[in-house]
Amino acid sequence: MDTNIRTQSSLTTEQKEMIFENMSDGIITVNAEGIVTYMNSAFARIFHISVEDVLGKAFQDVFLKNKKNKAFNRLLKTSIEKGTTSDKTNVRYRIGDDMHYLTLDISLIQSDPVHSSSTLPSARHPFQGMLLLVEDITDRRRLKQHEHDCAYIFAGLIICISL
Repeated sequence: MDTNIRTQSSLTTEQKEMIFENMSDGIITVNAEGIVTYMNSAFARIFHISVEDVLGKAFQDVFLKNKKNKAFNRLLKTSIEKGTTSDKTNVRYRIGDDMHYLTLDISLIQSDPVHSSSTLPSARHPFQGMLLLVEDITDRRRLKQHEHDCAYIFAGLIICISL
C-alpha cells in the first residue's frame, strides 16, 4: 500500500450542503437555545414551509404549536426538555386538513470534545442541540391501507359469489 496516498478525513461544508440538499429525507438542526440553524429543502417540502420562514426561529414556536399533533409534540418536547432520544418513531402530523405520516429519527448534538471537558449533556443543560431526520411515509401508508381495503372488498366478493 502506498503511504503517500492522503485520505480526506472530513467533507467540506459545500459537500455536506450538496448531500443534504439532494436527500429525499428532511433534515433540520436546532441549537442549544432551541433555534433552527439549518433546514434542507426536503424538510421544507415535507412540512409545506419555506426555509426563510423557519431559519433563526424557535423550533417550538414553529412546529410544536398545533395541539392536534400530540405524539409529534410530545416526542420532540421530551428530547428538548430532557435531552433524551428514542428509537426511530412513526408519528402522524397534521398540516392544515391533510394528515401526514412521518418517521422521525432524533439525534442530540453533543458538545465539542475539543472545546469541552465532556461529550455528554450536563445535568443542568441536558439539551445541547438536535438533528432531526424526517422521512415522509404518507404515500406508503396510504398504499398499505388501500391494499388492506381491497383485500376486504375481494373477500366480500368471494363470499357473495359463493352464496
